[in-house]
Amino acid sequence: MEHTMSDNKAVNVSEAGRIVSAIAGAWILARALNKRNLGIISGAAAALLLYRGITGHCPATAAIEKAKNKQIEQNNFTAAVEDPEMVSRTVTP
Repeated sequence: MEHTMSDNKAVNVSEAGRIVSAIAGAWILARALNKRNLGIISGAAAALLLYRGITGHCPATAAIEKAKNKQIEQNNFTAAVEDPEMVSRTVTP
């Protein structure tokens, strides 16, 4: 599902997720503007959902994926240190 965008941010939201995000963001923004009470939280939520829907990039998902990948790398390093034979098994073609 991961494709690259022009400004180096990966698309990490499904097509359905993008549609739902865009609709929800537009609804929150319209509702807030209709009441003339666009609070900071409503505005931020609408902006984030619209950004997510339009670009297909979710900063929260990207941060979670980055943390998950870092944890996997740490686990692989720990396993390699604890089992030196693992290094030769995984590095040797």
